[in-house]
Amino acid sequence: MTASLHRILFVLALGGCLTGCDAFQSTPAARSGIDGSGFRPRASTTSAVKKASLLYVSDDIGNVYIYSYPSLKPSATISGLNAATNGECVDSAGNVFVTSFDAGGVGTIFKFAHGGTSPIETLADPGAASGCAVDPKTGNLAVTNVFDNGNPYSPYRGSVAIYQSASGDPKMHYTSNSLLGAFFFCGYDPSGNLYLSAENTNNGTASLLVRLTGNGTNFQVINLGSVLSGASSVQWDGAYMTVTSGASAQHFIPLSIYRLSISGSNATIVGTTTLAIHKNKFGGQSWIDSSSVLAVTRGVGFIGRWKYPRGDKPSRRVPGAAPNLFGVAVSNVH
Repeated sequence: MTASLHRILFVLALGGCLTGCDAFQSTPAARSGIDGSGFRPRASTTSAVKKASLLYVSDDIGNVYIYSYPSLKPSATISGLNAATNGECVDSAGNVFVTSFDAGGVGTIFKFAHGGTSPIETLADPGAASGCAVDPKTGNLAVTNVFDNGNPYSPYRGSVAIYQSASGDPKMHYTSNSLLGAFFFCGYDPSGNLYLSAENTNNGTASLLVRLTGNGTNFQVINLGSVLSGASSVQWDGAYMTVTSGASAQHFIPLSIYRLSISGSNATIVGTTTLAIHKNKFGGQSWIDSSSVLAVTRGVGFIGRWKYPRGDKPSRRVPGAAPNLFGVAVSNVH
């Protein structure tokens, strides 16, 4: 395993300006279209399944598992996407994006049609891709990187790649704010502002909530008044921007989802949803789908569905197909 991959996995395991002098630049794509990255679909979904809502769950070694939703019955498996698969997101048409990176820290984003097991497009990312989100206003795709060898400020820090209309070459966004290290997950608000969770370089186990404004010119740390840990999920729930307390396979604590009222650079927690599951060994991403929230565990490999925003104990829990699950997203019927 290369030193680059060691660092990436270390940062993810920790999951860990207020406005800095930020830079962005365009990067030519090394690949586009179907690039023969080694994906091997082990099963195909039926036409009946393609007409139903689906849950996509990824592990951290290049596999994606498709489940019927909300029943959470296994439907298909996609394997061999890359050295590591990470976050997932969905566009308004139900297409699913899965982020991944190889042993050298170079990312590939795979796009799947709803119910499909072969990618309909791949996008090149110069960094180690982690989370992603689609802007509901523009259709632009944002991808966070935990590590980027092309970062002009430091190759050991992350970056954000934004693909116009979720296609082509990304425009890369970097920050000179040394407080911000790896970027984990992200989510857009209805105004097109991108919120991100980022490694706090002053505290290796903590993370910060950051906003990249609609025009993408600066990264602004949001004062939350609560300590986040590790790779915090970030998502718009239909009424509020939310961020999780973080997830760790090493700590036996429930996962909390904070609903935020944000004004300027300050956020107030207006509600908290607490999730509990077997051993509470949460890891990676959580996903809010209307009145439900999905999350996964590491080590014991469970998938849980809770009522949202109620939380507490899961209304449904099933064993996952792998012990270390990471990404999760729901693609609804369109």
